[in-house]
Amino acid sequence: MNNRLVLASLLVMSLFVLPAVSAQSISQGTDTAQVTGNPEIELAASDNRIQTGTTQTVTVQVANSGDITRAGPSDLERRVTTARNVRFEIDNSRLPDGLEIRSGPVLVGSVPEGGAEPIRFTFDISDELDAGTYRVPVTVSYDYTRLAERTSGGQTRYSDFSTDEVEYVTLVVEDDARFSVEAVRSEVIAGDSADYVLRVENTGVKTARNPRVTLTADETGVFFGGLETRQPTKTVSIADSLASGEATRVSVTAGAGSDVTSASYPVDATVRYESPGGVTHESPATTVSLAVGNEQGFGVSQVESGLRVAEDGDLTGVIRNKGPRNVSNAVVVFDPETDNVNPRRTEYAVGNLSVGESAGFSYRVAVNGEADGGPRRSSVFVEYRDVEDDRRTSQPVDVLYEVAPERDEFDLRSDISIPAGSSTVAEIEVTNVKGETLRNIQARMFTDDPLDNGGDESYVQSLEPGETTTVSFDLSVSGGATPKTYAATVDFRYEDSQNESQISDTYRVPVEATASSGGGGGGLPVLPVVIVLGVAGVAWWKRDAVRDLIGR
Repeated sequence: MNNRLVLASLLVMSLFVLPAVSAQSISQGTDTAQVTGNPEIELAASDNRIQTGTTQTVTVQVANSGDITRAGPSDLERRVTTARNVRFEIDNSRLPDGLEIRSGPVLVGSVPEGGAEPIRFTFDISDELDAGTYRVPVTVSYDYTRLAERTSGGQTRYSDFSTDEVEYVTLVVEDDARFSVEAVRSEVIAGDSADYVLRVENTGVKTARNPRVTLTADETGVFFGGLETRQPTKTVSIADSLASGEATRVSVTAGAGSDVTSASYPVDATVRYESPGGVTHESPATTVSLAVGNEQGFGVSQVESGLRVAEDGDLTGVIRNKGPRNVSNAVVVFDPETDNVNPRRTEYAVGNLSVGESAGFSYRVAVNGEADGGPRRSSVFVEYRDVEDDRRTSQPVDVLYEVAPERDEFDLRSDISIPAGSSTVAEIEVTNVKGETLRNIQARMFTDDPLDNGGDESYVQSLEPGETTTVSFDLSVSGGATPKTYAATVDFRYEDSQNESQISDTYRVPVEATASSGGGGGGLPVLPVVIVLGVAGVAWWKRDAVRDLIGR
């Protein structure tokens, strides 16, 4: 009886021991490692609230939990849990009415265990889409390895498969305030700032309290605020509240750099508001456009120059408003861009100029005597007030003109002839050849031997341009002068049209010295007369001496 009990006990124990021994024997009897499993892809939207009447991008998180049914080496486990050549796609035909996918399939290289970078889908969301929760099907296609094994010889074999599966992303259309934002007016031009007007409407079913819109310009060169206070983001209050179906307009100052091309630029608009319960919400970003026009421009034509080296003259032209805006209180500012050209004043007011309208400008300009005659380039720019009554300055416009070479102030004409040993009043005709009236003219003559004028001067009160007058000088020629042409010099000190004292160049005046006019008319030559007088004196002295001797 005891033997039977022992045998029965051994049989029962063998039921537990033998399978373990058999499995161990199998494991020890082969050198092949096998791993089986598969990826487990899951999708979820981190911010799944969408707003009707918008185009909205939804960010979707991608997770891969991986499933190992037979464990083994870690590299083989990674192989069977990794999804390769992954493709995410949403089919419009499987979406509810009012929800439409705008973006195409999303491709990623692989999704290892743990997950991958988020993916994004963009939807058009109709105003007709009812509030509620929607499950959006996403088809996930990928390749994976179901079985990975490594033999004793170090060879690795994979059993690969492809699969399509459908995962779901939940989107929520809340029964709340919703917003439609659109640009209704943009007066922005390159190089300036102006009003940018938006229309904001609550398209939801609930009142939004304390709504405020935040605008963000993504493009470089487009900004909010003035030229000196530019910033990429601007938040502005809409109203105290905005009821369902109510709309209002919001105006902000926007601008663009002078190098910005005329086009429409995207601006992101986000509305933050409070629900009736006091909870703060933020709407999805809506993209609106900011239209930028061409920079305010001006053109110059009909430039005429009366400028000459060492003189004052007029520089005139016509300025034209090329648009795109009317301007007021416009002033044309002259910038000579050289030290040798000096405008008496640099500003010329032309007043209001509509688009396409022109106005003349004129500057009185002095050109230094050190300047050279020839073509010149200067510039003008326009200071004006824009439609917002802000002071603006245009880009400079080139002005091309000529400067004539220097000319004498006076033209002198004379015919002076003086016999040697005599004097005369020398008359010289003087003409003002400058383009301005000259006043308080003092003419001075300088001479060298045998000419002499004794430092004589002549005065003229004024000479108009082209006017001629006569100046006179006492002039003599010494008696021993050789008959020929000599030169006297004359210069002038005068006041110009700006009442500034000037000294002219020196002018050479020819003086003809002729032979002496003495010897005619019965007169005795000087030397014979002296001799005769000498002889007579001697005779007179001798007669007196004889009388004295007789008397004794």
